[in-house]
Amino acid sequence: MSGTHTVAQGETLPEIAQRNNLTLGQLVAANPDLCPQSGATPSASPGQTLAIPPPTFSTQVDSQTGVSLCPLNNPNFVGVLLWPSWRFPQPETPAAQISQTGTLVDHWHYVPGVLNLNVSPPNWSQAERFTEASYSHDVLHAGDPLPHIQVDVFRAGAGGDLDDHATLSGQVPLVSSFSDGAGRFQFNLEPGDYVLSLKGRFSFIQNDFQGGVLPSPPQSRHNGVQVDALQNLEGRHRLHLLMTVTAQQVTFTSAGGGAFAVERLLASGQTAADIVRTTPYRFCVLPLAIRSNSSQWEACTESLRRAFNVQPAQVQALLRRTPVLDMDALHRWPIEGAASAPSGADAGNDLLKRTLLLSGQENTVRRSAAYDHAYWSFATAEATTRSRGRFVPLGSQGIFLGDNPLYGLASKTKDTYGRYALRMTAPLLEGRDIRELKIRLILWGSDTQWVDLRNDRFDQALRDALIRFKANRQLFRRKLLNAQNGSDYARSTITALVDDETYAMLDSELPSLNLDSVADSDDPLQQGTALLTDQGYSRLLFYAAEISRRRIAPERNIHVHSSFRTVAHNRRVYLGLNRLHWRLANSAPVATFEQSGFTTQVGGVMGANNTAHVAGASVTAATVRYREPRGTYVGGSGDYWAPDYSRHTTGRALDYCMRHPGHVVEAVQRDTDALKLFGAVRSTHADGRLWLEPRKVNASSAAGTTTWIHMDTGDIPMAKEEFVLTDEDARGPRWDANLILRGRVLQQGSARLGTRVRLHQGDQILATTYTDLEGRFSLRVRQGQVTGSYTVRASYNPQYPYQPPPEVAAQDLEAPAQSVTFTYAGEEIILGDITLPEPVANNPAGQ
Repeated sequence: MSGTHTVAQGETLPEIAQRNNLTLGQLVAANPDLCPQSGATPSASPGQTLAIPPPTFSTQVDSQTGVSLCPLNNPNFVGVLLWPSWRFPQPETPAAQISQTGTLVDHWHYVPGVLNLNVSPPNWSQAERFTEASYSHDVLHAGDPLPHIQVDVFRAGAGGDLDDHATLSGQVPLVSSFSDGAGRFQFNLEPGDYVLSLKGRFSFIQNDFQGGVLPSPPQSRHNGVQVDALQNLEGRHRLHLLMTVTAQQVTFTSAGGGAFAVERLLASGQTAADIVRTTPYRFCVLPLAIRSNSSQWEACTESLRRAFNVQPAQVQALLRRTPVLDMDALHRWPIEGAASAPSGADAGNDLLKRTLLLSGQENTVRRSAAYDHAYWSFATAEATTRSRGRFVPLGSQGIFLGDNPLYGLASKTKDTYGRYALRMTAPLLEGRDIRELKIRLILWGSDTQWVDLRNDRFDQALRDALIRFKANRQLFRRKLLNAQNGSDYARSTITALVDDETYAMLDSELPSLNLDSVADSDDPLQQGTALLTDQGYSRLLFYAAEISRRRIAPERNIHVHSSFRTVAHNRRVYLGLNRLHWRLANSAPVATFEQSGFTTQVGGVMGANNTAHVAGASVTAATVRYREPRGTYVGGSGDYWAPDYSRHTTGRALDYCMRHPGHVVEAVQRDTDALKLFGAVRSTHADGRLWLEPRKVNASSAAGTTTWIHMDTGDIPMAKEEFVLTDEDARGPRWDANLILRGRVLQQGSARLGTRVRLHQGDQILATTYTDLEGRFSLRVRQGQVTGSYTVRASYNPQYPYQPPPEVAAQDLEAPAQSVTFTYAGEEIILGDITLPEPVANNPAGQ
C-alpha cells in the first residue's frame, strides 16, 4: 500500500516496513531524514509521519548485525537479477523490435474445419489446418526482474566449495544487499577479489540469447535457456561467481575458473560508449534444485515420487540428468505487481509459460516452454484439487523420454488417469490411462486419423483429436482476438498437452445419458424392471453420443430410440417384424453352439403351444419361447443372427438422434454420415472403429435406419471396452480424485462378477462400485482430509443393479471388512485379493 504512517511509541522501522510489505531500504529511501548520513543506522521518533511508497529501492545489510543500512549514495557496483523470459509485443511495439522464438514442440495454431450438413453426404466446406506454432517476442526485453533476493559478497578465499549448499550457508558474508522492485542491487566495493552469491535457492546461469540492448546482440534474443548445459552440471548448479573488482572494471569467472560472460544492462538507444561504472551488470538466474541442498533435494524426490507413483531411487536417477526448478522460491520472493507471479500455489505460471527451453544440437534444437513440463499433484493432505507441483523439470528427458523415464517406470491404470501431463513423443507413450483419454475423445478424430482403441498409445490421431477438443472448448495457451472480438484461431496457440485445464474440462464434459437412459424395461418376462447385461453397459457409447451432439448440434439434446434390449425383448421385436425363425427343427439333438463370442447348448424344442416345426420355420406369438438359450432363433436375409446376437443384447449398441424436429429422415441420415468424418464407419466394418448401421433401403427389411442413428462397438476388441453398473463408473475416473483404491474379489478361486464393493469412513459410505468380469474394482473419491483409516466392504447378492430378481431370495455373501490407511492425498492403494465365502445352496434370505 502507499500513503503515510505515524510512528507509534515502541514501534520499530522494520515492523513498519514489514506491515506495509516493504523492505526497510524502500521505506528509508522514501524518508531521507531517517538517515542523517550514509552508512548510519536509520531511526525514527514516536509521532513522526512517514511516507509509505511502493517498493523501488534496494537496501544494504550489515552482515555482522543483520541491520538494514541506509541506501548507498555512491555505489561502484550495480547488478540486476533477471529471470530469462520472453515478452509478447504490445500494440505499440515497433515491427523492427519484434522477432520469433521458432516453433515449439507441441504448440499449434489450429483452424477448425467448417462442417456442411446441408449436403448429402456432409463434407468440410473449409478444411481444418494444423500449423506448428512460434511466438512473437520483443527483442528488447531483457528478462523479468527478481526483487527481494538477498545478494551476498564474500572475500575471495573464504574456503571450501561455495557451490556446496552447506559450505555456503556456513559462511559469513562481507556485505549483503537485497534486490529492489526492478531486480537491482548495489555495493561499494574496494578493488580486490570477491565471491558473489545468492540466497533464496537461486543459481547463476549462462545465457547466450539475451534480449535487450546489447553492444553485440546475438542473432536470437529470446532469453532461451540452454537445458543441455544445465544437464551437464548434474545438480551442481552455480551458487556463486568469482568476481575481480578493479578501478576500471569487474570481471567474473565460474567456480571451475572459466570466464563467465556478464553483459551490462543498457537502456534503449544506448551503446557500449554509454557504459559507466554504475551501469548494471545483468545476471540471469533461476531457482534450480541443488544436489548439495539435502532438504530441497529430498523434497524434490518425494514430490516427484508421489506425483509419478515411482520409487525414490528412480527419481534420484532422473534428477542427476534433468535440471529442475524449485518454484517455491517465487512463493517466498514474489515478483511484485506482475501478472507473471500470482500469489498462492500457482505463482509463476505465466512466467513458466514465457520461459523458452532449448535442447539438442543447433540444427535439431527442440524448443518448449517450461510450463509444458509441469506436473500436478495435491499440495497438502487436505487438498481436494491438484495444483502445479512445486518442482518443474526443464524438459521431457527423464520424464517421458530417454532411458527409463518416470512415465515408463510408473504403474499406469485407469485410475492413474489425470496423474501425468500426457503428450505425443517418440517412441509413443503407452498406458491404460491413455485408453481412458481415448474414450473421452473417441469421436474427436477424423475419417483418416481416427481414435484407435485397439491400442493404448498416444499417437498422432489422438494428438489431433486432443487439439480439436481444446479448440472447441477454447483452451488456448495464448488467445488472440479477431476484428469481430472472437477467437483468432490462426494466431492463437493450443498445446497438444493434457494439462490441468484440459483434465478439468474433460471432467466437466459429463455424458447427458445415464444407465437409466439405456436400461431395458420392456422385457416380456420382467415387464417394468430396468435391466442390463450382467456386466452392465459400454460406457464408450455415452461419450461417443455426447461428442456427436457437441460436434453436430450442441444446442440440441440426445433422444434415445433404443439401447440395451434383453434377448427376450429383442426376439419380440423381430417377432413383431415377422422376421423371427427357428434355427433348428424341433427334433434336432442338443449340441454345443458358438457364435459371436457366446457358447451355448442348443437343441430342438417344441413351440410354446407344443407344436412341431422345421428348421427355418416362422415363429408366431403362440409358439415363441423367450427363455431358450441364444442360438435358438435367427432372422432373415441381412439380419440372420440379429434376433439372438444383436449388439443391443450385449450392451454395445445405441439407437439415438439429436431430436430433429419431427425426426426428419434426411436430417438424421446426414447426421449419421457426418459421424464418418469424425472417425466412425458406415456399411463396411473396420477393426477398432465405431460402426454405424446403413440407411434402410427396403421398407419390409428389419435392417437399416430411418429416423435414428445406430452406433455400436462391435468392431472394438472387448478387452478394450469397459462395462459399468453405476453412473459414477460410467463417467469414469476424475482427474482430481484424491483417494484411490483398487483390488479384486474372488469366490472359490474365481473372479466374482457383480460384487458390490463399498468404501466407508465410519458410518458414511463414500463410494460404491461393482466388480467386472475379472473381479476387479476401483473406487475413487474426492474427499476433504484423506489421511486416516477407512474400511472396505465387499458383498454379493444375485439381485445387484439392473438384474432380474432371483426366483428364490438370497442373502448377501459378505467378505470380512478390510481396513486401509491413506497417508497423503492422491495415494493409490492396491488391496490384496478379497475372498467371498462360498455360496450356501438353497439358503433363503434371513435363514
